[in-house]
Amino acid sequence: MEPRKDYDYLIKEFTEEKIKDRFIYLCELAKKIIRQQKLESFCSVESDLISEVVIDYFSDIDRLKKFHGLKKANTFKIAAYTAYWILRRKPIQIKGDINSADSVTKAKIRDINEIFAKSLALGIIYDFRKQVDPGMEATSKLVNFYVHLNYHFVYRQPNPQSLELAFTAFDVFCPFYELSKESGD
Repeated sequence: MEPRKDYDYLIKEFTEEKIKDRFIYLCELAKKIIRQQKLESFCSVESDLISEVVIDYFSDIDRLKKFHGLKKANTFKIAAYTAYWILRRKPIQIKGDINSADSVTKAKIRDINEIFAKSLALGIIYDFRKQVDPGMEATSKLVNFYVHLNYHFVYRQPNPQSLELAFTAFDVFCPFYELSKESGD
C-alpha cells in the first residue's frame, strides 16, 4: 500500500507502519474469511479497495479525535468505523460465474462483505481465545445478536455511530468473551 501524498497528515498522526499493518491485517483477514466460507473460486480481495477502507477509517478516526479531544479511539469506535468502511467499499469482489453455485453458496457470495465486517468487528472487540461458559440463555442471546447484526449489515444502511452503539450495548450482556485490551488508534 502506497499512501497518497494528500494523506501525509495521517502518516504523521498514526505512523506509516501502523497504516501498512492495518492494510496487511485487513487483506489477510479478508482472504481468511473467503477460505473459511469456501469461496476461493468465486471471490477475491481487491487491495485498492482495502486501501480505501484503511484511508477512510484513519481519516474518520483522526477527525473524531480532534473534534472530541480524544487521545485514542476506543475499541468500539475502531470496530464500528472499520466495519462501516468495509460495508461501504465492499473490498471482497465476485469473480467469474456464480451460476454453478448452489443457493447456500450464492447467499454467502452475496453477503461476503457483511460476513467479513461482522467477523472483523467482533474480533476487534472480543478476545475469542478467552471464552467462558455463559449458559443456554446467554447462548441464545448471542446467536440472536449475530443473526440481527448480519440482517442489519445486509438490509439496512448502518453508520459508524449506530454500529458503535450496537457493539457497546451488546457488551452489556455478552458473558461469552473477555473484551480485547483497548489498543486504541
